[in-house]
Amino acid sequence: MKPKTAIIIGILIVTVAIGLGWFFKVPADDTMGHAILAFTAWAIVWYTLETRRLADVTERQLHISLQPIVVATQIMPEPRLLNIGKSSALHVTFEDVKRGEYTFKLKGWELCLVHDSMRDQSYGVPIEIYDATGKQKTTSGEVDRIKRDCLPCRGEHDTYLLFIHYDDIAGGKWKSTCKVKPNGISLEKVEVVS
Repeated sequence: MKPKTAIIIGILIVTVAIGLGWFFKVPADDTMGHAILAFTAWAIVWYTLETRRLADVTERQLHISLQPIVVATQIMPEPRLLNIGKSSALHVTFEDVKRGEYTFKLKGWELCLVHDSMRDQSYGVPIEIYDATGKQKTTSGEVDRIKRDCLPCRGEHDTYLLFIHYDDIAGGKWKSTCKVKPNGISLEKVEVVS
């Protein structure tokens, strides 16, 4: 609740208390005493609710500040990931990427904590490619050609999303959404899965 709203409600409570005292012909001293008690009770309730809200916000900010944040930094010549958060990202997995007739399965692993002095350290991601029939492409030249032709975005409106799932060290589950565009990759959002 905003402070102005709380003050207005407090004034209304005092006004109602005084009005009820006048209506029921309560002596003025008692009416003022009741108004002061009503306002004090409201102030205590408001202060309690506001303190709880601030404690919740602080807890949420602390949790977010210590989370891992995994982002894709490049797609070609091989996808690379970077943990820009302050905690380890564990059990990193990806949703399949469908591009044309091919499905790209990026294989996950465990990322180590990336310290401030090592911010530029990124990790390559192994890829498996499957055609529309579900047959895996394994020939080196064919795999390289498919990656070169299908993974990069070609036109201004040719974009796709890369969803990265991972756990933090406390067991929380996270999901990063990266948008792959012709001019690079951007982190769209990070959200708590559970």
